[in-house]
Amino acid sequence: MNLTAEIYAAHRELSECNVAFLEFARKNPACLGRHGFDTLLSDERFTYFRSQPWPTFINERKKKEVETAVLEVYNLIKSIIPRFFSYDFQEISSYYEIDPGMTKLLLYGVNDQYINNLVGRGDFIITPSGEFKCLEFNMQTHLGGWELDILEPLYIEIPVIARFLYESDIRIRKNHFFRILFEHVLDAFLEKHPGVGECGETGEINMAMVFPRSNGLMQSETAIHLRNFYQPVLRQKSDVLKGDLFLCGYEALKIKDDFLVHGDRKIQILIEMCNGYVPITFMEPVRRGNLMLYNGPITRLMSNKLNLSLLYEHQDSDMFSLEEREVIKKYIPWTRKVVPEAASGMGKLNLADYILSNRDHLVLKSAEGLGGSEVFPGYSTPQEEWEQLVEKSLKERRWVVQEYVPSASYLYQHGETGCALHHAVWGFFIFGSRYAGGFVRVIPVKNSRGVINTRQGAEESIIIEVEES
Repeated sequence: MNLTAEIYAAHRELSECNVAFLEFARKNPACLGRHGFDTLLSDERFTYFRSQPWPTFINERKKKEVETAVLEVYNLIKSIIPRFFSYDFQEISSYYEIDPGMTKLLLYGVNDQYINNLVGRGDFIITPSGEFKCLEFNMQTHLGGWELDILEPLYIEIPVIARFLYESDIRIRKNHFFRILFEHVLDAFLEKHPGVGECGETGEINMAMVFPRSNGLMQSETAIHLRNFYQPVLRQKSDVLKGDLFLCGYEALKIKDDFLVHGDRKIQILIEMCNGYVPITFMEPVRRGNLMLYNGPITRLMSNKLNLSLLYEHQDSDMFSLEEREVIKKYIPWTRKVVPEAASGMGKLNLADYILSNRDHLVLKSAEGLGGSEVFPGYSTPQEEWEQLVEKSLKERRWVVQEYVPSASYLYQHGETGCALHHAVWGFFIFGSRYAGGFVRVIPVKNSRGVINTRQGAEESIIIEVEES
């Protein structure tokens, strides 16, 4: 292990515990072999997760920086529809290049309160100089992350990790992903319905988490874990509250007397895990105020990468306060909607010529691409293909061009035995105003083509919060 000053600095920026783990790994060859992490890597529940054997430790100082960054960008993203468009579906349709009829459906039942309660995940880069830059913000419920509650104990119980924590006397701050989610949705419900459970009367709050039929989570022990988690959070809010959590598909739900029901039980909260899809008939109870939905059809607009271009292009506008302008300058990289001409500080910018001339420093992204698809870093895209992409993006008007933001380099386990420098993208979760932890996707520097995604071969390391004096 060649631990250079640059490696030490990058890891120390996260926590001293991270540096201590590198020293521990250098002295203990068992840390370098994947076979020592078999209990994690071979767990059948997470074979698709592509776990990175080494965890990532952050301290309270770094957590506060993360929390500030993700919350401030989240507040800007969720303000875009009311701030820029005042919910005018014609204007929204024109900017996002979505059919007006479809746009009207996406906005059905949506108001400020609905948007304020959305959940999501911001994907950030930490640059070599330590800056946070937001590459995109996914305002949807069906995001990797529910695994965090179960993965953290698996990491901690691995013999070499357990030994490191014990010998280094490291105290961990448990971050309960689903407890935070349930607290958020229940607090939002009780704020909207303040009479539930008051004056000693028993109140019932039932929640449904809806998955595609093919999703195995509904039948797994994780489902039991989630149901058991819901009850204590409910009782914590009030000892007269009761209710159940149902994990099901849409076929198990129906509308009865303007309410959504599961069997004979009314559902007050619906969390869809179907990439925003909700049967249109289920939106009527939302509009009437009989059902709180997370996140639903609005996902398509709120997760659109054009949102970052709106923020960047209007960062000097009077629509934003001085504090908000500073947030945009600090966290949002240069991002533009791909159109023939774009405003710039020097008049009109011929964006097509600029993109063609600066290929090595730019990334083209489909505004609605998911999972790292349709993301093309210029430096790893052949010139001819780049020219075709520019032509395509100008025609479709549903693409963004963004400056390429380099990642700091971190040392992680690699191969059957060994370690290597990796680049990283950090996924930080936010539920309303609550930071809910995160994970980091890493890919060896030598294998990276600029897209750090599991479909491109990246692995995911859990973020463990530690106490440091």
